[in-house]
Amino acid sequence: MAQYDLLHTLARFLDTHLVFPLLEFTQSRGLYSEDDLLRSKIQLLSRTNMVDYAIDIYKMVNSAGAASDELLERRKEVVARMRELQTDAQPITEFLSDPAKIESLRGEKTHNSSYMQVRGPGLDQEGRGGLEAAGRLERGSSGSGCSNSQQWRVSSA
Repeated sequence: MAQYDLLHTLARFLDTHLVFPLLEFTQSRGLYSEDDLLRSKIQLLSRTNMVDYAIDIYKMVNSAGAASDELLERRKEVVARMRELQTDAQPITEFLSDPAKIESLRGEKTHNSSYMQVRGPGLDQEGRGGLEAAGRLERGSSGSGCSNSQQWRVSSA
């Protein structure tokens, strides 16, 4: 049955995050050894920000109490980047968490960018870019990524 599996061929053309459900399916079918699939997942995760998931899989494969130094270092980098982006996006996040301010944005519809620039520092295009980047980094790992994406959409309308 493994001879007919197209996962290896298709995976080269798919986004990294789309390959995970296919690996899960392949794992449930038992076409390949569990160890090989888990190692493939680690290799795939090494190119993403899903470091905690990679650490969990690494521990399963190696029966180790701790992850590799490389994964732990990558996790520190990702967490530092996430904190940096959250700090950059904080002014706009605070602005958009106030329902009265959101209503004023909705009332002006076509003037959101100019309205926000007048209201304070960090609410300009650069601040919204930080919010977008934070949302992209967090998407998939927590609900705040979705929240940041929603706030960015409101601020960009």
